[in-house]
Amino acid sequence: MRRTGLPLVPKFFRTPTDSRPDEQTINNTFKLKARTRHPVCPTDDDYPGWLFLMQHYGLGTRLLDWTESPLVAAFFAVCLGPSDNEAEIIGLLPDALNEAEVDARVIANPKSDDWGLFRSAFIRGEPTRIANVAVACDHFDARMVVQRSAFTIHGSDSPLDQNDKWETYVRSFVIPAEYRKRLAAEIMMLGFSESALFPDLEHLSRDINLFFGRRSWTDG
Repeated sequence: MRRTGLPLVPKFFRTPTDSRPDEQTINNTFKLKARTRHPVCPTDDDYPGWLFLMQHYGLGTRLLDWTESPLVAAFFAVCLGPSDNEAEIIGLLPDALNEAEVDARVIANPKSDDWGLFRSAFIRGEPTRIANVAVACDHFDARMVVQRSAFTIHGSDSPLDQNDKWETYVRSFVIPAEYRKRLAAEIMMLGFSESALFPDLEHLSRDINLFFGRRSWTDG
C-alpha cells in the first residue's frame, strides 16, 4: 500500500467532476492563442505535440509527468517542498501498465494515437479508449532533455494506484523525514540542482541566491 502522496492522476482530473471545466474548450483556446506567444508551435493536427507543449508550460492536462532518471525523481521528492515530512518516490513499469490497461506490453507511440487518447482531448465526440497509457514523447525543449521526461496519458479520472492491478506496475519508495535533508544534500553534491533541471536564468539566480545564503531579496 502507498503511505503518502497524491493519487496518481493528472492535474486536469484532480478537479471534482461537477466543477471541472470543459477539456476541449481549454485545449483549443490554448491552441488559438499560443502561436503569438511561442516561436515554434506544433502543426494544427499534431495533437500529441500540443498536449506535451501545454503540459510543459503548466496547463492542467490529461498527462501525468514522470522521469526516466531515479536521481531526478529523488530530487523532486526530497529537495522541493517542506523538509519536515516524509517523501515518496513512485516507480512505474510502463510496459506492465500498458499490458494491464490495453493488453499491449509496449510503450505507446503518441503519433499513432491507437486509442484516441490525444485526439479526444481536442475533438468532442472522438472515439477513445477509457484507459491510462504510458507513451513516448518528443523532447522538444532542453528542460525535458535534462529531466529525462516521460508521460502517461489518462482517458479517465481513475488514479493509477487505485485499482486491483496497480501493484503489478507501481512501486512506492518512502523516505523518512529524518533522512530528507541529508539525501537532498547528497543529491545536490551529485550536480542535481534547480538550475541543472530547469536550465533558465530564473533558476540559475535561485541557485546562486541559495548558494550565497540569500534566498529572498528586498528592494532589489
